[in-house]
Amino acid sequence: WSNDGYELQTRMHESGTRILGHNFNLDKKFKSSITWTKISSGNLSFRKQPEGFLFNDASANAFTEDQEVLLYLLGLLNTGLTKVFLRILNPTLNILPGSVGALPALKIRTEYVNNLVQQNISTSKLDWDAHETSWDFKRNPLLERMNDCGQNVADIDMLDEEEKAEILASIHVPTNAHLLTDVVEAYKHHWEKKFMQLHANEEELNRQFIEIYGLQDELTPDVPLDEVTILQKGEIDIVDGEIVWNEGIIIKQLISYLVGCFMGRYSIDKPGLIIASQNQDLSALGLKVEGIDNGAQGRIEIDDDGVVPILAGEYFPDDMTVRIEQAIKLIFGEEHFQTNLRYIDEKLGKPLREYLFKDFFNDHIDGKMYQKRPIYWMFSSKMGDKRKKGYFKALVYMHRMESDTLSKLHADYVVPYIDKIEQQHVEAEDLSLRDDISQAARNKARKSAEEYADQIRELKDFEQVLVQMASQRLSIDLDDGVRVNYPKFYPLVEPIKGLDKE
Repeated sequence: WSNDGYELQTRMHESGTRILGHNFNLDKKFKSSITWTKISSGNLSFRKQPEGFLFNDASANAFTEDQEVLLYLLGLLNTGLTKVFLRILNPTLNILPGSVGALPALKIRTEYVNNLVQQNISTSKLDWDAHETSWDFKRNPLLERMNDCGQNVADIDMLDEEEKAEILASIHVPTNAHLLTDVVEAYKHHWEKKFMQLHANEEELNRQFIEIYGLQDELTPDVPLDEVTILQKGEIDIVDGEIVWNEGIIIKQLISYLVGCFMGRYSIDKPGLIIASQNQDLSALGLKVEGIDNGAQGRIEIDDDGVVPILAGEYFPDDMTVRIEQAIKLIFGEEHFQTNLRYIDEKLGKPLREYLFKDFFNDHIDGKMYQKRPIYWMFSSKMGDKRKKGYFKALVYMHRMESDTLSKLHADYVVPYIDKIEQQHVEAEDLSLRDDISQAARNKARKSAEEYADQIRELKDFEQVLVQMASQRLSIDLDDGVRVNYPKFYPLVEPIKGLDKE
């Protein structure tokens, strides 16, 4: 593409009759547009694409110089009328630019329609930006709702306590910003209002365009709730026409955010990305960093090297489970700490430690989070062997990988962990040989000793490979992406299907 693509635009085909490659619509690149996926078997979804993006054949674009016209057309394209028109013009799975361009556009009631469309865009962007995978993600949306607790009942403050309690009990208004249950309720109330407003706007747009085209006897403005495209990361299900909240997903998103805070990707004290490139100066962040006395203030301390163990038991005072429990106490206060932990366990369906050890990484890489492109890498003593248990695990933040990261992992966590397990093994063996305890207790101790021995064998195998790979001082270039970098650390990291080492 040097010299503005001179070779691409001038090199001739070997036949000498035509240019080998031709780039169409170069005057349209990076302009704002309406975009859609060309091949679709589901509901049509036209989106506003801001300035700064390219286009290709699979994701088509429609351009107009007038942004008011763009909003109006976007409103029309997302109505039920477009589905009917396109079935007539092109009854296939392909939504071709020619078919979209052939749609009849009657430009009436522009200002009213555009206001509704702009509201829908704003709501949809708020929802998109509330998730970590957005470029404009600032902060976990659950924490933003803490300030909502109690604000919508200020007009009853003049009542006596008995009357106030009766009213609060009847309308179920979340009032305590230190109780996770109340904060989640405030979150649900906030987003359900936005969801229903978006739904109402969609039906109003349908109604407007049905009237504009005089199709009142042919079409209805109704939009099923499951066609409203926010809260699509699993937060809700639509069951029998009603919104059903999945509070476990909301809690998992909070946990993912807190993991990011400890890794240094985010901070509850500062919005947006914090550490998102290699070799950043941690002392210049203006935030508390473990082991660095920079006088910075903050409620959650960033790990000094982006390496944090995740274990089935508490062997380190700074493992991820302990850290997240401390974060819950710091954010929501000590008074309701145990209540909040019980709520987290209930919504996860298992204790927090068990979730982090067994399930967190799978949720991290699934299709609704990082889509098999993890930013936190799980190092595991399982080493891809189905016969092994994976007794030791540690998360490492990809953006903080350095040539000595594996050496730190070995020295700071693997060696001390092996020492602790070996000590437990000795204690269990000694207990199994004692005569002053019951046979059942000796049998239990013998079984524990066998399991510790199994752990030691697995950990020693892992250590051997870890030491060998640490000596290579492996480094990564973030520009190469996860697909190239992640397999460099096999078999130490959890295998990801589709990212196999070539």
